[in-house]
Amino acid sequence: MMPHDTIGLETSRLDTLLAYLAIVTDFANYEKYGISTAKVYPYIRSAKDTRSLQRYKWHAYIYVRPETYFRILLGKWNINTTIDSCSKDIKTLSAFTAGLIDSDGAIIISVKSRRGKHYFEPEVEIVNANRELLEKLQKAWITHGIELKIHKHSKEGITGKATFRRLKPVWRLRATSHHTIHKLLNNILPYMTHTKRIARAVIVKAYIEGKIQRNSQQIKKAHQQLKEYYENTLKIISINLIKKLHQVDKILSIQQDGTIKIIKRPEKPSRKHKSFSHPQPPYNTNNT
Repeated sequence: MMPHDTIGLETSRLDTLLAYLAIVTDFANYEKYGISTAKVYPYIRSAKDTRSLQRYKWHAYIYVRPETYFRILLGKWNINTTIDSCSKDIKTLSAFTAGLIDSDGAIIISVKSRRGKHYFEPEVEIVNANRELLEKLQKAWITHGIELKIHKHSKEGITGKATFRRLKPVWRLRATSHHTIHKLLNNILPYMTHTKRIARAVIVKAYIEGKIQRNSQQIKKAHQQLKEYYENTLKIISINLIKKLHQVDKILSIQQDGTIKIIKRPEKPSRKHKSFSHPQPPYNTNNT
């Protein structure tokens, strides 16, 4: 069982892992646990394990102070108070929104064809089951002259080639016009950390500003290359790294100065040490 001073992440994506580490290491409780507070474990699910669409995973763990844990992970904050304070300060609102874009959002690059002509139609969106949060965020941005729209998401979604059905209603807070997207990206881009979404945001912003040729077909080609890199090349790199580390029983340790070391996977605590306050990550059980 995870202690009440640990924030964890499970992902198959290196870009998501890096975004997570870029943020949560700022909250790491190095004073208590030293340089061992941030660890990343490679994990391979057994072929029979169907709980996830991805077999190769990263499990990351960060120690934080108990009060930070309860405020961030357990949501011990009031939506009204948080958004109201954000609405008064556009920098805070931008950082808050950028965090939601990095975690639950998307920068969509879309080229659509009508009557033989191609049109560049990007979107910026945040997807969340908490409609109240999105409505408060919508109102906060209106005070700064940026009007976003809320739509109910479809019941079915697609991950790669697999189709899944959402278990509860999900909503989207969206910007679709070039003018609105440009104003929003100008504010949130400096605070974004997710490399894939940053790359898309930079392309969209440059196109709207006329800094790159306004050729929809070229944008479509560039987007395909970007998608190929993140969905295939980076994915293959991630899987290979997970395999190599898993084979030699090594993990990644994030040092206090931000450097990364490869260290031996810790042994699983014995029963008499179950009260030990460190988290219990997916230790090697040879389930590959």
